[in-house]
Amino acid sequence: MANIAVKVGLSVVALLAVLFQVYLKDAVWFGLGIGRTIQPLSDFPYTCRAIRDPRLEACEDMWLSESTRQLFLACSDPVARGKWMPTVGDFNYTARSQKDAIVVLDIDKPVEQGFAFRALKTPGFTGTAGDGLLSLVGFSAVENIDEGTISLLLINNRPSVDAETGAYLDHASVGANSTVELFETGLEATELKHVHTFANQHIASPNRVAAMGRDSFYVSNSHGPNKVGLKHLFAPIIGAGDVTFCDKATGCKPAVGGLSFPNGLVRGLDGLIYVPSSLLGTVDVFRILPDNALEKVETIPVGFSLDNLSVDKNGDIFVAAFPVGLEVYKAYKDPYNAHAPATALRIRKQEGGYVVEKIIEDALGEALPVATTVLHDAKTGRLFLSSVISPFITVCEPK
Repeated sequence: MANIAVKVGLSVVALLAVLFQVYLKDAVWFGLGIGRTIQPLSDFPYTCRAIRDPRLEACEDMWLSESTRQLFLACSDPVARGKWMPTVGDFNYTARSQKDAIVVLDIDKPVEQGFAFRALKTPGFTGTAGDGLLSLVGFSAVENIDEGTISLLLINNRPSVDAETGAYLDHASVGANSTVELFETGLEATELKHVHTFANQHIASPNRVAAMGRDSFYVSNSHGPNKVGLKHLFAPIIGAGDVTFCDKATGCKPAVGGLSFPNGLVRGLDGLIYVPSSLLGTVDVFRILPDNALEKVETIPVGFSLDNLSVDKNGDIFVAAFPVGLEVYKAYKDPYNAHAPATALRIRKQEGGYVVEKIIEDALGEALPVATTVLHDAKTGRLFLSSVISPFITVCEPK
């Protein structure tokens, strides 16, 4: 019996070793920052300043309207982020933010240390059970310059309620009722007009939208169809994430599966879909097939835990990265006192492949937020950095 127990024990150890090497090694290394040299902000050719205002807190994502010079941000409450974030298993809906809003910066209108800005109102939007609230994370947008309109596709992590009684359900059992909300606005935006709600079983653990048009998009589901339970917990390890295609006329269907924590995807100016993996530290590149399914054509090794991607008007891709992933979780618990390191990378498509380079880093967390989105304004050379949890955003001017 003792020999059997030893053999079983050795088999378990061997299995765990294989699982670590195959699935977890990179994630652990990224989480601890092992073997990484993290540089100070002074090493880079930028002068950075934080922009602080209660309306510019916990801004998970950004999008720039090149034609109107309006920078749109999805902002929230830093403390509430750690209470209600269904995709990572935080289900305290009673503590969710009461102030989520799309905030617009007029980036050609400087005011003191920042820019003229306003939080957009959403008249007529009923929210969940009539509360009028949004629970924002990632989003995307598309411009119709001829019509002078901007269409925003916003992920809304709504709580789940009973369809008949309106009572809130047990979210640890059923998860959130996440949707994608289509709003429209325009130049000198002050309001968002609600147009349509995309609700579908395949919008299950949404992270970010890549707009294809006003009425169609791809959305990354970080945990695939798994909202709760062990399948949700282990989804990143077993590669259960997916990217889903949605169209207003035909509904939603998975476009590609088998992904390890797909995060803030983006559509490149080349028409390809770029999908970062937070777990593997890679960016998968997909081409769109005639039936809107996705076919992988390349994987770009990046070597960091990744969040959102953004594309500037030159076609370069900017990446928000975490040099020490575990510091992000510390910041979730104490967002107003956290000083986690932050990194921004650039991916350029060149003849023969892609080139990844670090463009800025802040080892001490002195001026950069725990950035979840980095956006490059090619007109001025500025970098804008925002964060799902940090109580400020940052603008970096080239020296």
